[in-house]
Amino acid sequence: MKLYNVFNTTIFFLKVYKLNWYFLLTLYIIPATYLTVMFASSQGSWEALMAGLTGFTILVSYNTLFYSLASFTSNMFEEQIFESYFLMPIPFHEILMAAALMQILINIPPTVMSLIMLTYISANTNFPLLLSGILLTYAFFIPPAILLAIKVKRRMLLESFLMILMLIMIMATPAFYRLQYISEPYKTLLLANPLTHLIIMLRASIGLMEGFPENISTTYITTLTSILWITLWYKLRKGVVTMAEKRI
Repeated sequence: MKLYNVFNTTIFFLKVYKLNWYFLLTLYIIPATYLTVMFASSQGSWEALMAGLTGFTILVSYNTLFYSLASFTSNMFEEQIFESYFLMPIPFHEILMAAALMQILINIPPTVMSLIMLTYISANTNFPLLLSGILLTYAFFIPPAILLAIKVKRRMLLESFLMILMLIMIMATPAFYRLQYISEPYKTLLLANPLTHLIIMLRASIGLMEGFPENISTTYITTLTSILWITLWYKLRKGVVTMAEKRI
């Protein structure tokens, strides 16, 4: 992989987003709306505010790194658009990596804002655990987004599925509430959700313990993320471009 090609393609994608500035704006309107509701509902409670900020970090990352990346990638496989990408003088897997890097750059501002607020509010911040949680969040969302897009290859069909999945994730992720206060068996069901373990890591880093060992959550997410990246590498190595070419 040539990093020069990846960086240049990333800049090209960002320029495309700049032309469609209204779409880029919507990526930040949703987080801003959530922040407004979160501050209003916390009613001066530092615990509620810190819990909401960690949930904000995960949900915004889901919206940018998973939803938007999957939608953007699946759009590449539309016949007319894929012809343009196929004519570009760089390998298709580098184009996919550039798309992922673009979404990472878009997601950095709200993440940095959330980190600043968390470290300011929290009296005792475990920075290694906090940064590990952020890095694992970024690493976790990218492979399934690309894999799902490669599998479906239809943006309209995929976006319908992603909307349903987003509603499920909001209900099945303790982003708006504390896992510690949830009773069984719903608590066990929430622990089956990988996003719950990312939230456990982030909250543990600022002193909010959720009644589940954060080291187990870290091991679980690290293992699952590694499996996803290996699967993505294997899929690209087997030639996703060849399979896509059959549609042209």
